[in-house]
Amino acid sequence: MMADFADSFGVNVNDDDRKYWKSTFDVVRAFDDIIDEDHNQDIKPYLNEVISGRPVSGLDKAESQQFAEVYSGLSRERKNRFTRACLLGDFALKRYNSSNINEYIQNVLDESDLLADIMKIEESGVDEKNREEFNKWLPSVSRAGYAVDTAVDLSSDFDEGVTRVEPSLGAYGKLMYVIGDEVIRCLIKAKKPIKIISIFTKIIFEKSAKYINKMLLADM
Repeated sequence: MMADFADSFGVNVNDDDRKYWKSTFDVVRAFDDIIDEDHNQDIKPYLNEVISGRPVSGLDKAESQQFAEVYSGLSRERKNRFTRACLLGDFALKRYNSSNINEYIQNVLDESDLLADIMKIEESGVDEKNREEFNKWLPSVSRAGYAVDTAVDLSSDFDEGVTRVEPSLGAYGKLMYVIGDEVIRCLIKAKKPIKIISIFTKIIFEKSAKYINKMLLADM
């Protein structure tokens, strides 16, 4: 997905880019599970472990070592940027403490900006300008994606105690407005909006299929 997005900006996606995205997504996913399932907001100890190549909950030894290898080759600026992943626990707490849908959405969008910052790629090489433009666009697609995920997960998150914001019609109405706004902003800033729409469509169908399967299994 990230490679497709970058390609639409004319980025010559290389193996280093792919390894960074893959290992970073693995780590962020593991941190999210630790926060949501173990109810542990203090991520820094886990971050220190994976940086050292040691496994943590949701991340085996091979995955941790791959991330440690990728991390060691990053510039100091990008290393500092990634250490902000420790804030994921803070955002989870903010989402839980949100008193209304507007506050909840703002916390979600702030978290999406953090992820976009972490996912930025090196701005060097013959395609340096394209890489800069792609990095500037990342917050837009991250916000759109987070908004969609929030709408899909709001009911289950409420049931599981991740949020205290009730999945009311008013809440979904606000989310639909934000989704439309963020998607439009994302497409306006894209170099190839048609390609971005096709990628979004694929993602939505995949998410819908997973959600339907989950509901069917729950009824069995």
